[in-house]
Amino acid sequence: MSARNKCGYLTVNHEPTKYDTYLVKTKKGTYEFAHFNQNGWKIQGDNSVETNIIIAWTEIPQTDLT
Repeated sequence: MSARNKCGYLTVNHEPTKYDTYLVKTKKGTYEFAHFNQNGWKIQGDNSVETNIIIAWTEIPQTDLT
C-alpha cells in the first residue's frame, strides 16, 4: 500500500529527504507553503498555533511554461 493518500500527500510521519519548501495541509484544513529543515516544519508567514499543525505534505508541483 502506498504511503500517499488519495490526493497525493504524505503524512508528516514520512519526512522529506531534502530541506526545501513544500505544499502542506494543516489540521485546520488549509493549504500552505512550509519549509522543512533540521528544525522540522515552519509555515511561511504564519505563526498561528492552530494553522501550524501540519498533517500532510507534498512537493510543490512544477510547470514548464517555456
